[in-house]
Amino acid sequence: MLRELHLQNLALIESADITFRDGLNIMTGETGAGKSVIIGSVTAALGGHADSGMIRRDQDHALIELTFDTGGDPRISDALERLGIEDAGDELLIQRKISEKRSVIRVNGETVTQKAVKELAPLLMDVYGQKEHQTLLSSASQAEVLDSFADPEIEEVKGRISELFSRLKKINEELSEDERDDRLREREADLAEYEINEIDSAGLKAGETETLREYVKKTGNVEKIRESLEKAISLCRTEVVSEAVRHLRDVSALDERLSSLEGELEETDSMLSDFTREASDYLSELSFDPQEYDNALARLDLLNHLMDKYGDSYESIMEYRDEREKLLNRFRDWESYREELLKKRHETEEELKKACTAAHDLREKAASELSQKMSDAMKGLNFADARFRIDVTRDNKTISRSGWDSVCFMVSVNPGEDLKSVADTASGGELSRIMLALKTVMAEKEDVRALIFDEIDSGISGRTAFKVSEALGRLSSGRQIICITHLPQIAAMSDSHFLIEKRVEEGVTRTTIREIDEEGSLKELARMVGSDEETENALKNAEELRHKAFEVKERVKNGET
Repeated sequence: MLRELHLQNLALIESADITFRDGLNIMTGETGAGKSVIIGSVTAALGGHADSGMIRRDQDHALIELTFDTGGDPRISDALERLGIEDAGDELLIQRKISEKRSVIRVNGETVTQKAVKELAPLLMDVYGQKEHQTLLSSASQAEVLDSFADPEIEEVKGRISELFSRLKKINEELSEDERDDRLREREADLAEYEINEIDSAGLKAGETETLREYVKKTGNVEKIRESLEKAISLCRTEVVSEAVRHLRDVSALDERLSSLEGELEETDSMLSDFTREASDYLSELSFDPQEYDNALARLDLLNHLMDKYGDSYESIMEYRDEREKLLNRFRDWESYREELLKKRHETEEELKKACTAAHDLREKAASELSQKMSDAMKGLNFADARFRIDVTRDNKTISRSGWDSVCFMVSVNPGEDLKSVADTASGGELSRIMLALKTVMAEKEDVRALIFDEIDSGISGRTAFKVSEALGRLSSGRQIICITHLPQIAAMSDSHFLIEKRVEEGVTRTTIREIDEEGSLKELARMVGSDEETENALKNAEELRHKAFEVKERVKNGET
């Protein structure tokens, strides 16, 4: 759950610290006060879009910090390990610093990529605004929702479909070789045979190139080595060290420290003697055979030539050679190879059909269950005669990596109307409620512990608004919801209420965010009801809304629907 949100130099916000709690966290304020900045900041910290336009005027950077209580969720721990991020136990800190030229994201103090934090984000919370509502209109998004509701077995089946799809694609690409004419195939076969012979005739050996390079480097510098080694030996043969040992030996008995120095000097004398002997042996073995050297150069030229053509190492050259041999065998006996490919294609197509059928059956079962749950959830959102159905249509002529199904959410929100696709039917307000119904159903399935809703009240009012409020109250039982709203019916359901205000002080516009108590919440509800003044009637209406909200919460607490 999101525990702390810290904002600095973000839009009109100079600095803000918000502590969120369990249950329903409501955020309200006048239009233009900056409520959307809150959702935008959380989205940006979780890997969404962020640019320098978010930075407060006359500042060089903006900072967003999210502190989550992970509750020791093993899924989050596994994700952190996979991404190479230190697991700090039950707490997780995400920071995003936005400057003119770049944006930096850190998780638990470690800099991460935007892609990494996006991978982590779904495990922490779901954010739903107008943009997310619109994704409900996409058939692909609807298919993703259905698959996430279906039996977990579907992910294994989809993985199998993707694997078979790739295999079939590769087979079809190889079969396209059949479109080449015989002369072109013959030319390619001749080239492959020439390249194989060139590699084989070289008699390559593993590690040979490195050995030759070392030999050429040493042998090509024999004279330089000999000259330097002879000088070194000559210098080490001086009698200076031996004479120094004799002088120390004369006085070493007079002081224990002098005795120690004598021992060190004797060891140095011994080491120089060993060096001189080994260096002389090396020098005696040093030789130069012009013919052998020329042969090594020629061999190295050949190996470099082959590496330029076929690969930068022995292993890569031999791998290339094996691939060319496979191609040669394929072209020399093309008809047999083609027959084998056709057999493999038929077998793969049959396996793919079986996997697609398995996925279709799992989707059909999930569609039936989800349709019923959605119909029930929508009736609780003032869709009195709502009907919801998920159509899963099979097209065995069009197969993708997820199968051959297309998914369409069908809805009828008015009595006597036929079921039509959500994309063709739902208004903005209806779409918001359908999304809320979907999240209510999916929350239990996905074990989502924290959600943010923005514009969930779009296009609704009156009794419908209170139904949405009741749904949010039920959904917030046992989880955290953060909701920005303009409607008093929804705000009245709050467990924690935050007021967002915009003020002008000394010619500077600032947005502030603060949590308000019960008295402050009633005053804010009175304002939202439509009263600029705290009249007795306005406060009475606010208290009535609050009382209804308490009744809903009590029913939820007692397990009543």
